[in-house]
Amino acid sequence: MKRQRNIIRIIHLVGAAAIGTFVYAPVGQVAWFVLLMQAIIIPLLTLTGLWLWKPKWFRLKSSKALLALGAVATLGLTAPNAQAQQAQQQVGTTQNMPENTRVLKGGAGHFYVGYKGFDAASLSYFLPDAAPALENGLWQMGGQGYFVLNRFLLGGGGHYTGRNQFSFANNRYALNGGGGYVTLGYNVVQQQGLLLFPYTNVGVEALGLNIWVEEDVAFAQGQFTQASYSIVTPTLDVGIGADWWPWRRGLKVGARVGFQYALNRSPQWHHAPGQELTNANAPATALDGFYVRLVLGGGYLAPRR
Repeated sequence: MKRQRNIIRIIHLVGAAAIGTFVYAPVGQVAWFVLLMQAIIIPLLTLTGLWLWKPKWFRLKSSKALLALGAVATLGLTAPNAQAQQAQQQVGTTQNMPENTRVLKGGAGHFYVGYKGFDAASLSYFLPDAAPALENGLWQMGGQGYFVLNRFLLGGGGHYTGRNQFSFANNRYALNGGGGYVTLGYNVVQQQGLLLFPYTNVGVEALGLNIWVEEDVAFAQGQFTQASYSIVTPTLDVGIGADWWPWRRGLKVGARVGFQYALNRSPQWHHAPGQELTNANAPATALDGFYVRLVLGGGYLAPRR
């Protein structure tokens, strides 16, 4: 009996030190320490205190023992409820702040489809004289991910670009390519689940004109049945994006409007399987253009505490 009391006294001394630390030290705001107090320290002190006061309650299977356990549960829940009220007050204080001034955190990923304005006139250089002109404009399909910290947005993505063109003299002509980039943005509006941000994308873009035989032909030795003329260039985008979470997390919709500029202006075209064209009059890069994209994805956005 004496040994048990000595063990309980040690438990009470450790518990008293923990309570003092919880009340007077900054560690009382640490989440794991709060949970330790709520789930272990306070219920353990209450239980051992009752055991010292009425040890017979814990040796007899009686209604008094059940009442003692009920008291332990009630007292053990007192601290969590007090902490919950304090946390609610803190949340209320955060919610009373203007949303556009909060420190935010979160992240998202999405797919997008879009259209890019594109002047294809210069690519007629690669077509037969009697072939029709290539149509302007390109369709885009891709994905992007990013995270938000305060007002800054950092991420990256990539897309496929293409457009089927026409058939001429048993050949099919089409444009396709793609690109990848990193994104840096700054949220000028961040309220009611809405982000509005200017951004810049830095990356690489490629475009190719592909030509292949569309119908059965009599093949002659050394004859080409497919050709590809492609160009790769670093690019810089500037634009404005908007994302909206109807429920602050989960589904997200949005849009992007921007302009892409090719940083390499020289006509460094390649012919498959990778030989560079040396013609002095080859067309200069034509990858500049405005674009618009529609976004559908998911993620979350929340105040940072």
